[in-house]
Amino acid sequence: MSAADNLSNLERPPSPSADYDASSCDTASPIASHYYRFYTHLHIQSWSYSLMPMTTLGLSTLLSAQRSLHDFPGLYALGLIVYFIGLLQWLFLFLAKAIRFATKQGAFAQTLSTPQEAMFFATFWIGAYGIITAGVDFAAPEPGGRLAKTFLVFFWIYMVCALTTGIGLHLLLFYEKALEAKDMTPAWLLPVLPIILIGVMAGSVADSLSEEQRFPVIICGLLCSGMGFLVSLPVAAIWFFRLFTNGFPDPDARPGTMIAVGPPTYAPLAWLKLAAAIPKHYGFFASVPIASDVAQVMAVVIGLGVFGLGLFFLLMAFAATVRRASSMHFHLTWYGFVFPNVGLLSALGILSNMIPSDGLNWFVSVCTALLSGVWLFVTAMHIRAIATKSEGVQ
Repeated sequence: MSAADNLSNLERPPSPSADYDASSCDTASPIASHYYRFYTHLHIQSWSYSLMPMTTLGLSTLLSAQRSLHDFPGLYALGLIVYFIGLLQWLFLFLAKAIRFATKQGAFAQTLSTPQEAMFFATFWIGAYGIITAGVDFAAPEPGGRLAKTFLVFFWIYMVCALTTGIGLHLLLFYEKALEAKDMTPAWLLPVLPIILIGVMAGSVADSLSEEQRFPVIICGLLCSGMGFLVSLPVAAIWFFRLFTNGFPDPDARPGTMIAVGPPTYAPLAWLKLAAAIPKHYGFFASVPIASDVAQVMAVVIGLGVFGLGLFFLLMAFAATVRRASSMHFHLTWYGFVFPNVGLLSALGILSNMIPSDGLNWFVSVCTALLSGVWLFVTAMHIRAIATKSEGVQ
């Protein structure tokens, strides 16, 4: 299989099986016809559809963070609207998957039977990360309150699910042994992203916890974000190898190359948020008062260095995409334009507040507005592709 063919398979949902026969549907009845098409679509739906709510919910976290830079009337409401749109998208896809798995025996195992499809299972959990993290940001629960404790429970549940998913998907890919370096795409980085995002979520959840509850959350977040980032490095090296030997993928799939921006930008974001949430009057940090300040300096210095790798991936992917933009057609990986850059701008926003720098604040605000426009454009192209039955969503 060529690299181009492999890329095409990554974006296309699996074809419907022989279990669904169009001739068995009463096409003379409009109701039966619509029901059949809906039921069949549930059957062919790929995990890659979860890129849509993953991106929408990620954008809502960025809009919430924007309030600490340049707030304006209606920004909170705008971010909340985007959040609920993403929540509805995620719930709809969850319901669609539940119906499919309940009505077809072995359907879930089938979605994980091929490496190309299994990788996108991680996007479902990245969407769950967006629901919890943005929920904390918008709800702003009182420290020690019931809502804060509820989000704490959600955090530990997500941590278990994300670790299980990340490690399980890697084991599945290692046992399958069906992947070759020449066919590598940044989608190979997706299984590790939910683990890195444990650290980002920990930073958000810790702000509403007591110092005693906060300490284990921060330790867990630091452990998981570091683990995920270090695991992503050898995978990124394979991406470089593929570029040197086989070049960039087809034009339609090039927006998906921005997925490589995710690990080296979300990991610094996690470290910066965790350093800011350190309980200064508890445990080790109470006995060594300077430790919290040292941790924040280290987060900035190390985070900036790692952040540079993400910026390199962004510029490289952007240049490759723009070069062949005229020959591109919509594919679900176009959502890669948005989600990885959410981490980049979120980290930049925290850095601009810590320095502080008005110029960087305005740069992040302008880029956030531009990224919101890109999200609207990609969403419009997705709707257009559905209406025209484009190959990218069939």
